[in-house]
Amino acid sequence: MQHHGGNGAAPQVLNQLVNAVVAAVLLVAAVFAALVFTWSVQRVRAVHEIEDQLQVYRLALSAVEQVSAERGPMNAALGRPGQFAPTLDAARRKTDISLEALRRAASACSSCQLGPYEFAAIESELQQARTQVQAMLTQTLAQRDPGQMALTIERMIGVVDLEFRLIDQLGQNLQRLAPEIAAPVTRARLAARLRENAGRLGSRLTVALATQRELSAPERQGVAELLGRIRQLCELLQASIPAAQGQGEEARAFGRVADIYFGQGMTYFDATLERMAQRRGPTPAEFAEAYVPTMAPIVALRDLETRLAQSHLSGLHDRAWWVLVGVVVATLSLTMLLAVGLVMLNRRLLSPLLDTVHRLIGLTQEDTTFTPLAPAQRRGGYARELRTIFAALRHLEDLLQRSIHVRRERDALIARLHVLAGTDHLTGLPNRRTFEQRLQQAGAESGGQMLALIMFDIDHFKQINDQHGHEVGDQLLRQLADRLRSTLHRPDQTARIGGEEFVVFRAVARPAEAMALAEQLRSALGRPFSIPDHGTMAVTASFGVALTRQNAKVHTHELLRRADQALYRAKRAGRNRCEMADFDVSAYTSRLEGETARLQ
Repeated sequence: MQHHGGNGAAPQVLNQLVNAVVAAVLLVAAVFAALVFTWSVQRVRAVHEIEDQLQVYRLALSAVEQVSAERGPMNAALGRPGQFAPTLDAARRKTDISLEALRRAASACSSCQLGPYEFAAIESELQQARTQVQAMLTQTLAQRDPGQMALTIERMIGVVDLEFRLIDQLGQNLQRLAPEIAAPVTRARLAARLRENAGRLGSRLTVALATQRELSAPERQGVAELLGRIRQLCELLQASIPAAQGQGEEARAFGRVADIYFGQGMTYFDATLERMAQRRGPTPAEFAEAYVPTMAPIVALRDLETRLAQSHLSGLHDRAWWVLVGVVVATLSLTMLLAVGLVMLNRRLLSPLLDTVHRLIGLTQEDTTFTPLAPAQRRGGYARELRTIFAALRHLEDLLQRSIHVRRERDALIARLHVLAGTDHLTGLPNRRTFEQRLQQAGAESGGQMLALIMFDIDHFKQINDQHGHEVGDQLLRQLADRLRSTLHRPDQTARIGGEEFVVFRAVARPAEAMALAEQLRSALGRPFSIPDHGTMAVTASFGVALTRQNAKVHTHELLRRADQALYRAKRAGRNRCEMADFDVSAYTSRLEGETARLQ
């Protein structure tokens, strides 16, 4: 065989074909790279959107804290005469600034999905609550109705509830889009809830402090509910801080909350309740001045969690950029490797492959001596040869498919013939040959038990055939086989060995078990059979039972002979009964003696 070479038309055609393949592969690689690059860019953009949402989330937490903080000077102003309250005015300005910052950030965040109507509802409720406060401040201290004062405080609390709806919505979005920051986002919301409930706890005392009385029963109930809520939030916060960070920044921040708020703040709160019971409680302003600063560690913990979330998100941002850079580098490298690989494939693999497949063409033509033409002798160039090669490969595929199909049909036919060879064609039960094989196997599986062989046939079956015809007799035999299968636990231990003769074998511990099985079968076969177009038909059967000890080899013919003799005795004794053959005691005794001698 000559080596491929020269400057003819065939190599040019081949080169053009390979170049086309290279171009196609490079195009596929470029499309794949574009898809991966697009995904990476989208991931970077998604991280940017999450950062925008986290910024809105932080501003929302700050806004709700400012509204909560506004209640402190508001409570103080409601508990003293006059309407001049510079501290309250300053708190309101801070609230307005935080709400405006939140509105602007939410408007710039397209993925936050917060509409202007939601902010309008918050601002409307806040303005109405402030109007009520101003109306009460114009009154003298004695003119201020305690019930109206409580409603005003509850309305300010309602503003916070509206804001928490936004916070919950933003928090859920962040947890869904970035599970990596779900934990600090959740802890920040829990801390904000704790700060708000701590503030509400102080607000519950405002009316009683302003009127210098102890808490009423409904007020005590409300205080108890808030204390329970605060304790629950504290437990959730403590449980959510990772145990591995027990000495970390979060644990230290929570420790300050426990020391300052739950230590100093709650101690002062309890002391205030005791003074109120003695009608010596502080004014709302005095209470707020001492109680509100103890909540500062809660706000610090909230801000710490938002900073941690931002830190985790920055890490995601950096990783997304590095992935993008890696995708670009990997794509360029892969493209170069593909180009080099395809060029080498063209030079070192394709030509030998062409010669090899030409030999396959000879095989498809059943010519083992086929030799491909030398390149100089070929006509039509490599394009024509490649078409011939593909046609030959398709022909080979057809031959293989036909071969596989023929082999499967052969295997299925062999399996079917094997089943038919061992099955009675009328009843579907095993035939005598299969039965004897299974009986031998059961004898070899020695378990120290006896092997019972039960032979039976239908009484006066010839009269049934003579009177009703063989078709009715065949239907009766098929139904009898079905009843045997439904009665026996092991239908594979039965067989039809003659016209109306059947056998069953089973390992038993005592002869009585064999007779009990025979009686069970006799009773089952004694129930009438329903023969189509001939009504019901009652038949009886006679049974012969033979027993032997299981050993390495069961004498099948001898066992069948003894069972047949017992069946004959049942016939002579009047039919429709069970008889047992004499048990082969001598064989069993000989085997025991042999075992005893071997052991000695």
